Amino acid sequence: MKRTIAIVLITAVLLLAFPVTLLVCGFALPPQYAQTYYGELAAMVQRLRTAEGKKIVLIGSSSIAFGVNVDLLESSLPGYTVCPFGLYGAIGTKAMLDLSAPYVGEGDVVVIAPELSSQLLSLYFSAQDMWMAADADFSLLADIAPENRAAMVGNFADYAADKFGYFSSGEPPRPSGAYARASFGENCGMTYARPYNVMPGLCDASNPVRFDSALIGEGFLDYLDSYYSRAYAQGASVWYNFCPMNALATDTAGMEEFYAFLNDSLSFPILGAPQDYIFDAEWFYDSNFHMNTAGSVVYTAQLVRDLKLAVGDTSPTDIELPAKPQAPEWPTEGEAEDAACFTYAETATGVTVTGLTEQGRGRASLTIPSVYGGRPVQSFAAEVFQGNAALRELTVPATVTAIYGYSFRGCTSLERIVMQAEEPNCAVDGNLLAGADGASVVVADRDAYLRYVVNYYWAQHASRLTYPGAG
Repeated sequence: MKRTIAIVLITAVLLLAFPVTLLVCGFALPPQYAQTYYGELAAMVQRLRTAEGKKIVLIGSSSIAFGVNVDLLESSLPGYTVCPFGLYGAIGTKAMLDLSAPYVGEGDVVVIAPELSSQLLSLYFSAQDMWMAADADFSLLADIAPENRAAMVGNFADYAADKFGYFSSGEPPRPSGAYARASFGENCGMTYARPYNVMPGLCDASNPVRFDSALIGEGFLDYLDSYYSRAYAQGASVWYNFCPMNALATDTAGMEEFYAFLNDSLSFPILGAPQDYIFDAEWFYDSNFHMNTAGSVVYTAQLVRDLKLAVGDTSPTDIELPAKPQAPEWPTEGEAEDAACFTYAETATGVTVTGLTEQGRGRASLTIPSVYGGRPVQSFAAEVFQGNAALRELTVPATVTAIYGYSFRGCTSLERIVMQAEEPNCAVDGNLLAGADGASVVVADRDAYLRYVVNYYWAQHASRLTYPGAG
């Protein structure tokens, strides 16, 4: 009897201690995501909360972060404080709307410019990503919409466990490049140098830009209208706008119909015309919506022209546009041991792998060459490895800057994809490992792992990432 009572008491104590431990890990430990891209959201909210006078509030996702030159916009529209309010698309457009709504007021101009994707044109909300963003400032939680709070509670345990893991290891995530907190300046504008288009063939062919009303999720336009009603009541004007779009990846069929549908459906006006936000590929960086540094000037100049019309500013817009950036010289030498195992095609910027030769189809281990014919191998077609049951390990060189979704569907024996790049500069999507359930992605070491696991593209595959010697 005493033994039974003791077991019950111990169990009760443990059950009570568990949630307390989670709360301590989640809220009492120092921030672990403050150096990441997520950490910038707290600064964006703080800028919006504390800015005095009239504001231009730009709401969207990462196309805002990469596209808006804050200094140029403020100098072109004096009297306004520019508040870029776009970050990682995985958080969702809804979160950006909810976090900004209480802080727009008299005389403010709000521009809503979501990317043309089904996720960002919907009420999608990621509690997991929101916890990482709130880690730097828990006051953000106060403005989470009531309908999303249950999801936040449900994801708290995972967040707290991950946070404790980073804290106990003494190695918080340390992203690099454009996807680090250090890549933003005091005005929340991106300062990281993005010199030229790094995409194979100058565009992400796996994610074409389409004007299709079917992309718009149920209830999304109604939510935009409710945001407008609240902002208008607080003295602000609201405009819908189009984000920058890569001309090489954009299908303009249906553009006029899409514009007309939005114009008829929304209670507030559209700023500018969609064709004015389709730019040449040389102005982009690593996605069909992300501008390089020179491209951000071109996009901001167009935004200035349209905003001046919106606010009744008749002054001329005289912004000197930069020259189109050009990629540096290609490497002419590199690893090519398995070159005979593949077939190739040239692109505007290098070489893409188009298939396997008879020799390559039966190999269990393959390394994609980094150079072929004196040009860098930058990508491989999604169907190259699909259905290959012989492949167990694939090594991907640092020259490859894009891997397309479903590339490994049906690769039932695949165990490892080895990424030679120490920096996560290769763009991937959520379907990278679809159909290859047993595969993991191996990066160089723990330092590389800590950069990959919070990267804009790779974070969605964090559970499949590992490194040599990982437990």
